[in-house]
Amino acid sequence: MFLHVSNVHFCMYSTLSSIICSILPLVSPVSPSPPPASSPTPAVEASNVEKTPGAVRQVKNKIIKEYTAALKHEENAAKARMKLVKGHGLALVNSLNSRAEQIFSDMQDCIDQLTEVVRHYIESALQLENELVLESIDFYFNGDAQLVPSPPRQPSPLASEQVTPSMLTIVQLESLYGSFCIEAPSGFISSSDFFRLINDIVPFNTLPEPWVNITETQLNEIISLLMKESKQIDWRQFLLSAALPWPFPSLTSLLGARQLFKAADAKASGYIREEEYLQTELWFPSVDACELSLDRLAKLRKFFFQLFADHLYTPPRLDYMSMLLYFTCDPDHKQGFIRALSLMTGLHLKYPPPSPLVMSETRPEETKEDMEEQEEAEEEEEDLLEEQQISIPTLLSVLFPEVSNIKCDAMLPQSCLNQKENKEHLVQIFADLGYSPEDCVPFSVLLKHPTFQNLIENTHNYLFVNIHNVLQAHQL
Repeated sequence: MFLHVSNVHFCMYSTLSSIICSILPLVSPVSPSPPPASSPTPAVEASNVEKTPGAVRQVKNKIIKEYTAALKHEENAAKARMKLVKGHGLALVNSLNSRAEQIFSDMQDCIDQLTEVVRHYIESALQLENELVLESIDFYFNGDAQLVPSPPRQPSPLASEQVTPSMLTIVQLESLYGSFCIEAPSGFISSSDFFRLINDIVPFNTLPEPWVNITETQLNEIISLLMKESKQIDWRQFLLSAALPWPFPSLTSLLGARQLFKAADAKASGYIREEEYLQTELWFPSVDACELSLDRLAKLRKFFFQLFADHLYTPPRLDYMSMLLYFTCDPDHKQGFIRALSLMTGLHLKYPPPSPLVMSETRPEETKEDMEEQEEAEEEEEDLLEEQQISIPTLLSVLFPEVSNIKCDAMLPQSCLNQKENKEHLVQIFADLGYSPEDCVPFSVLLKHPTFQNLIENTHNYLFVNIHNVLQAHQL
């Protein structure tokens, strides 16, 4: 700023010097040049006036005043600029001070929280597994930087891992499946042949201890549970029970699987191939929510296809509705019948819930989410249930599902011989309710007929049998 004022002074002195130098010739004692002939007399008088000493002093005084005024103006301008710079600097300093105080306050809060976290780990005698990072006014755990080595990951349990003492491995189940296919390709076997086959298989296979030590009493009890209403045993149902534990599906899950299978069945043939089956989401939970390993769940899915598929075709094909009917079985045979009928109609059918005693029986546990989903689905479809129509063919497909499963006419279960008789009973029920055999009857109307109620009470095809309970009960 002062350098600028000095420069102004120098410039003013230079200007003053040049002006004085231009005036000096006017007052010097040189001979005047002759005036031009054409110049008028008044101009000569004015020129003479300017050359007087008083005029020179007047010009000098004027120059000094202008110079002084210029200096004063520059001084005031410099002071104004300095005041502006000072004001801007003070405002900037105040702003920086406020920001610094705010940042310090925020960091203080963050540091207090960080200290609290560290104190908790110290007092709890815990290790900080991940790096604790303080960045600006935030702190966080850096999941990419570990302070202590992670514990070695436990390998997934092998398929041979025993969740229950009597659980069979997938290899053992496949071996049993092969033996039954050779002995009874139709899917049904007599009680005597079943008794003999099990006694022949057990000594020559590496099986869990409860199977090796199976007694004749236990085997007869299992046979009586599996025979149900006929003298034939559905060995697929036996292997499905032997494959336990597996996730038990809710009715909502079964109806969801039905829709997914139908979507995969582009030709609406009722059959799907293995690749389509494996691409369909079933009701199996995540590994974290299940005691079974991921390896066993995946192998169980493949075994279920092998168990229920028709291998007379190349490649094998699966009747998915027939397979799902096996999974509708329930410890309460009446609920199992309603689950099967709901599956065939595609909607939840309302029926009085089982007694607490039946609910307490051994059953693969449904998750809380499955139960909640089923309740929501029932509420959504409540208005549709009154209109849900049931036909005689639908009832027959539930009452005699084994007819469509039999691939060979060599052996028919005893119950199949009564299909015609039972159809006559259904026709009579429809007639009593005022419907023809070709009509469909609302389910709520069917429930009012005593014969239909008796039919539900006496149908045990969908009773869930857990043979592991029999095997383990005698081990206690």
